[in-house]
Amino acid sequence: IGKKTADLTEADLPALKAELLKMKANAKLVGEVTASQTALATGEVDVLVGGGEWVTAGLAKENPALDFSIPKEGAVLWSQSLAMFKESKNKDMALKFIQYILSPEGQARLATSSCYWGMPSNKKAALTDEQKKILRFDEQPGFLARAQAYPAPNAD
Repeated sequence: IGKKTADLTEADLPALKAELLKMKANAKLVGEVTASQTALATGEVDVLVGGGEWVTAGLAKENPALDFSIPKEGAVLWSQSLAMFKESKNKDMALKFIQYILSPEGQARLATSSCYWGMPSNKKAALTDEQKKILRFDEQPGFLARAQAYPAPNAD
């Protein structure tokens, strides 16, 4: 619809849905991580819209020719967050867990988990050179420069 994700409003959602449904008509698959990876691995599909390093990196050992790209116009940046409940009964343990997840070791473990690989948020993540190559770690500043935040057009 010609808008940056940050500029989307709730009023834009019907038009956005209509455009996405038009694209879906041309798709062989609309699926989650496992279905997407399986379709790429078996050759059922050649292209994933909305894929990224989280799909191709997990298949890199079996098929190093698989790759991802981010259009020059940019892409939506998916993000995750950690929080501790104010009334948590185990605040010390929760804080230690959060600190571990944000540490170079924790970031490397998350980035190369068996369910899917993803780019760590900590630049000091303890990744091997091979893992960095698979994730295209050195290219991430350029990818991030073209990324748009995942929208929340309605705070409710």
